[in-house]
Parts: sequence; C-alpha cells; structure tokens
Amino acid sequence: MAVDDIDKAKPKENAQAKIKTRETMKLDDIPGTKSKPRHQARERTTGFSAFDYSDVTKKPQVSMRCSNPLDPCYDHIDENGNKCEIGYVDGAKPAKMPDAPKE
Repeated sequence: MAVDDIDKAKPKENAQAKIKTRETMKLDDIPGTKSKPRHQARERTTGFSAFDYSDVTKKPQVSMRCSNPLDPCYDHIDENGNKCEIGYVDGAKPAKMPDAPKE
C-alpha cells in the first residue's frame, strides 16, 4: 500500500541528521595524547623455522669448571700476579670419626 501521494503521511526529515559533525573521540590533533614507543622493535632474523633442528641437534655447552661441592678448590691470582690455588680451609670438614671399639 503506497501512501507517498498523501500529504504528511511519512515522517519529516530531520535537518539535524544531515549536518556532518567531526568525530569527538579522535584525539590525534592534540599533542601528548598519543603514547610513545618505549623500546625499539627487535628484528626477527632468527625466527622459527620448521626445517631448522639446530636447537635439538647441536652439542650442549660443556663447562670447563671442575668443582667438587664437598671439597672445592679455586684458581686465584694474588697481588704479585702469581697463580695460586685456594682449596682446603681449616675447620671446613668434620672431625675424624672415632676408632671402633676393640673387643
């Protein structure tokens, strides 16, 4: 049913809706309202590759350090430039066990 020919049969056009306004939530034009990057982005040159198995097949790092946690010894250079070894500390080990009773 068409009512276009009848006067005032459709709503009046809103004149306010035709007026274009600026976006009120946009703050790019105000200095200081945008965050600054804290860090420079890293280059991802050694990214993940499905064909690279070097993390599994490479040799593990071998330490050259030789230490016994119960009896440590360390290489040291004294004031004169001489290399010396620091090791045994008096009182660092428990006393000797007593001898077993003789029957």
